[in-house]
Amino acid sequence: MGLLQNSSSSSSTVNGADESSPLLGNQGEDNGKATSAPTLPSSAAQPGRPWQRRKRTMSRASIASSLAALPKVHDPHRIVAIMCVLIFFGSSSGGFTGITMTRILEDRFCREYYYGATQSLGGGGGGGDDDASFQPIDEDLCKVDVIQSRLAYLVAVHSFIEAAVGCVVAMPWGFVADRVGRRPVWALALFGMILMSLWQMAVVYFSSALPIRLYWLAPLGLIVGGGNAVLNAAVCGMLVDVLPEADRAISIMRIHVASMFGNLVSPALASILMPHTGPWPLVWFSLVLISIPIVGILFVPETLSTKPDVGTDTPATAETEEQDADATFSARLSRSLAELKDSLPMLQTPSVVFLLLTAAVTVMPVFYSTASFMAQFVSKRYHIHLAYTGYVQAAYGAAHVLVILVAIPWLSEWSLRPTAPRWLRMADERRRDLAFMRWSFAPLIAGPVIMALSTSLPAFVCGLLVMSLGSGAGSYVTSALTFYVGPEERTRAFSLMGVMQIVGSLYAMPMLAGLFAAGMKAGGLGIGLPYLGVAALCSLGVVLLAFVRLSETKDREEAADGPQSEDGTI
Repeated sequence: MGLLQNSSSSSSTVNGADESSPLLGNQGEDNGKATSAPTLPSSAAQPGRPWQRRKRTMSRASIASSLAALPKVHDPHRIVAIMCVLIFFGSSSGGFTGITMTRILEDRFCREYYYGATQSLGGGGGGGDDDASFQPIDEDLCKVDVIQSRLAYLVAVHSFIEAAVGCVVAMPWGFVADRVGRRPVWALALFGMILMSLWQMAVVYFSSALPIRLYWLAPLGLIVGGGNAVLNAAVCGMLVDVLPEADRAISIMRIHVASMFGNLVSPALASILMPHTGPWPLVWFSLVLISIPIVGILFVPETLSTKPDVGTDTPATAETEEQDADATFSARLSRSLAELKDSLPMLQTPSVVFLLLTAAVTVMPVFYSTASFMAQFVSKRYHIHLAYTGYVQAAYGAAHVLVILVAIPWLSEWSLRPTAPRWLRMADERRRDLAFMRWSFAPLIAGPVIMALSTSLPAFVCGLLVMSLGSGAGSYVTSALTFYVGPEERTRAFSLMGVMQIVGSLYAMPMLAGLFAAGMKAGGLGIGLPYLGVAALCSLGVVLLAFVRLSETKDREEAADGPQSEDGTI
């Protein structure tokens, strides 16, 4: 918590950090307060330590006042719109780096395979113009099984380490978000992701000096802020804080669409630009994109209801702040452990457990199979250059957006009307969301099966479009979790959901890489094994969701409103 109150980090945020900000040192200590020290009365200067505490408090108050002076949006729907824009820019960063970094890494493995050189595409290092190992190499030569297996292994191990780091730090940062606020944790999580990207870029650029295995250390940057899991928890917490229950599922889906739109459309732009610019300008551009949400979050008010308003601190709250500043590490640790213990009772609800398990076995395998992994798979199976795989991802992104923004909202509203068909008519929003959640998994099973068996690219795209019909599944699972927890536990519940998704990341990419390598050895239709694995996991998700029931407390509240099944199921 002390890190979030550090004046240097706060100043860099106020000044509007750009892509170079993470490279600068702590330059925010000069707040214009140092000149007041000579005028301090001698009676107050004798203890020393009390004055230092007041000085730090004034510095924080000055920074907080500057932040409070920025115009902010308070309408809930406008807050959702701003968050969608910020999520779009942040996720677009990943879309630009996915194809470009894959191509750079593939080129490095390709040169090592044919020439034994460590020079990668556009990287630093020596080598003359007459050295064949530093001349352009045909990308078609890089599609051999050995090179593709090495590339898949490198990405899979990196994904595993990233997930492991995120799993360790997600819950502590979730506690910070519940106590300090969503916005500072959001900014720190993005900063940690920038650190991870900078390390990745350094390893692949200075390829002649740094071994490729150092690429696996990049996820350690996520220790700062917690990464994607904490970002997801903070966003969900903001939405739940400001929106009524009836609007949450649709709003979470819109956030999900913004993320997927950025992840799946930006590769199409990368496909257009990379043949002309090369990969490295796009990698640097991705850092600019991920920095935009750090600045944009300043225009969104802090939604944590227990956070006192800026400028209204009473003497009691100021004294409490000083006591917190002097708290020992053991006291803070004990408080965090107590909060963790308080959050464990939610796991006593079986439906919560089944929802979390469903997220663990389905969300990340589906995501990876339609994002970073799909570029390598399509390039290898259908013999097209990586630069053009972005168009395939864009087709899925367009279908995804139509399903989330048009089809699901229309069906959600129509299902609550008395004129809706009997098989579609729902008694309330909760039963509707749970039913739609289960139905969404049918295309998540059929689509990957079609993709696995497709021998041509058009057939593969058709399977991808079928899979897009299940786009709302992950959002419905996240939204359903709010049925079983109280308002004060929601961010922790979302953090726990993020942890379970990270658990899915621990095995998702290694599973896809392992099945991909096995499929290449088997040949023929066997190369589609990764997508058969995704279909199998989604089938397991359907089985788990069969045990999800409405909250017993809510059932009792609704008993007076209308009949329901005896066991509370749909």
